[in-house]
Amino acid sequence: MKILLTGAGGQLGQCLMVACRQHEVVALDHRALDITELDQVREAINGHLPDIVVNASAFNDVDGAESRIAEAYAVNALGPRNLAVASGRTEYRFCMFRPITYSTAAASALITNSMYPARSQFTEPANWRAKMLSAR
Repeated sequence: MKILLTGAGGQLGQCLMVACRQHEVVALDHRALDITELDQVREAINGHLPDIVVNASAFNDVDGAESRIAEAYAVNALGPRNLAVASGRTEYRFCMFRPITYSTAAASALITNSMYPARSQFTEPANWRAKMLSAR
């Protein structure tokens, strides 16, 4: 199976490249493909003719997203939309992976023999968006 993988330069992309090594993987990082540009996405899909498109791209700087809202929105919303649109027109399957982050904070909590401290930095919202959502 031929897989077109976006976000290949990131941590998730690197892991997916290893996991999919039995397949032919066309691995594109953000320098090779700007998923926020629909024309580039169409070119990549039509040029490589993959069996499946896997998106591992993300703007994952949560704090930075507060000041770079347009860029975060473009990468995390418009980019996947562009991949879906381009994949739909060419009848390719499209997969979107949501990143799961394992923090060293969890390891620190285990060391203290208390996975869920009563009140700590691990239970407080990390940024304004999380604070707004947790207040609901």
